[in-house]
Amino acid sequence: MCSFRTLVNFGALALAAGHGQLTVPTVRGDSLGRRESHEQRAPVYTLDGNRGGYSPTSMRCHDFNPDSDGPKTTLQAGSSFDVTWTMEAGHPGDCYFYVSYDPDPSNVANFFKIAAFPGCGAPDGLNIPSSVSTSVLLPAELPACEHCVLRWEWTGHQQVVNIEFYVQCADIKIASSAQPVLPSPMTPISGIEHLPQGAEGYRKVYNGQGPEEQYLVGPAIATYSSCDANTPGCLGLGIAPIPTDSTSPSAVTSTTSETSVVTSPSEAGCTCTPSTEWTGDFSQYASDQDFCSQNFGGSNPWISAGGGPGTSGGFSGAGPCTSGQYNFQEDGSWHILAGQEALGVMPYRAFAYAQFCNGKAYSECWTTGAAAFSFSLMVRGVSQTGAFVKVLFWTDSGNILGLVPPSHPKGEGKLRLVAFMTDDYPNSWDFELEISESTWYHIQVAFQASTGAAEISVNGVVLGSGTLPVNMLAATTGPQIGIYSFDYGTSWPAEGVVLSLADVCIGEVAGSCRSGVIASPTETVASTALSTTAAGATSGRQPPHEDIVACSVAMTADLVSL
Repeated sequence: MCSFRTLVNFGALALAAGHGQLTVPTVRGDSLGRRESHEQRAPVYTLDGNRGGYSPTSMRCHDFNPDSDGPKTTLQAGSSFDVTWTMEAGHPGDCYFYVSYDPDPSNVANFFKIAAFPGCGAPDGLNIPSSVSTSVLLPAELPACEHCVLRWEWTGHQQVVNIEFYVQCADIKIASSAQPVLPSPMTPISGIEHLPQGAEGYRKVYNGQGPEEQYLVGPAIATYSSCDANTPGCLGLGIAPIPTDSTSPSAVTSTTSETSVVTSPSEAGCTCTPSTEWTGDFSQYASDQDFCSQNFGGSNPWISAGGGPGTSGGFSGAGPCTSGQYNFQEDGSWHILAGQEALGVMPYRAFAYAQFCNGKAYSECWTTGAAAFSFSLMVRGVSQTGAFVKVLFWTDSGNILGLVPPSHPKGEGKLRLVAFMTDDYPNSWDFELEISESTWYHIQVAFQASTGAAEISVNGVVLGSGTLPVNMLAATTGPQIGIYSFDYGTSWPAEGVVLSLADVCIGEVAGSCRSGVIASPTETVASTALSTTAAGATSGRQPPHEDIVACSVAMTADLVSL
């Protein structure tokens, strides 16, 4: 049984209390150009996701852009430089400094850590002074850089069961005669994927855990090795870092115009008239591992993430493709396998981030403010688990579609596609549709970027609409799609769970896309609840259709072989 979801973004209210910021070196100006402000001091993320008004990539540089007149501070490699952070509310936590050599300072994504300050200047690790001034040694190994980015990160632990994340960036020039080097580790940053995902992973500031190095989080402070300037990840002589496990992101150059029609290799004869230059069809990854080379910071249509036990929400590396966990077919389908390692895991991750503007802000290609994303979906084995599976979501708090199996605590003996879930249990959702395994369903999500609204249709019939707490036009990645499961059961099928995706399109779909027989969608929001929708929450939900005509599609031999 689901309940009405109130979509008022209470997280935005918490921004009324700023906390702290970096002030020296000169930081990027806020939305009004101010170097010190309430906006500068606001947290951009918590463990629940990006805060109201901030993009999914705000952990990079607080969504602030570099000044048009270039870097403000020149630093000398091998010398110390002054830093100051000021606190309006000096909550306990730890501070870190990173550097990025990415070629586009307005879109930096790849960083390496150069310093850490346990306690952020608080001797007892609890009460950070109102102003902390100290120095940071810029590693002598770093080569010259005309425009690099210094990044300050503060993890605030005062809530105990949640963490607040603060970040500032300073544009810098590095003077150096050092030769090219390879920093390790190089860390792609979007949200908080590079940090622990639960409060238990952070220093227990009120439990006697003082400001010690053993409690620091995130990547290690970088070490450096010499390298050939032409090799991936090597810094110096203008070479951009590529933070992968030796594979570089595949640059995708599209020549498709908005009026052309791309025919999917799908046996179902589905065609897509794209509304942008995005070319994400999965057929291009058949018979090779190119999909898993797509990382943050590239101009690729996807970012491969998760895969295998114990993985984070960051870049996957080549593993899922070389192991066969991510399987791509020439008919434009992607099959994701979650084996026994997913039993009892919360969360288990095997998914991808979409980059609908090929790494650029969506405001650059969603010129009409609206975009329709469609795909075909089929599942197998989910009904034999107790796992809630998030299938489509935009940041942790922007749940769009998920699967609730029959034996889930809220399963009610049915396999259901659920929409606009309130949390990752899930305790409630706004709409549901009973579905069958081994059957294709064609899904379209129409996004209204200016408002965060999304309308979901299944096999051409409106299931429901809602609002996501996401600044879509500022985003460079999202939504995420695949398996993001929370297993509350005690069993998992021996052959694993397979989630299949196909017919992906940004634009207008025509022809006969894969779809199977489905029941009438059930809107689980009581009619009385619609009249009590809070201001700014979901509105304009469409009633469900009663007549759905579709054809049954049997599982292909290729899928059986999986």
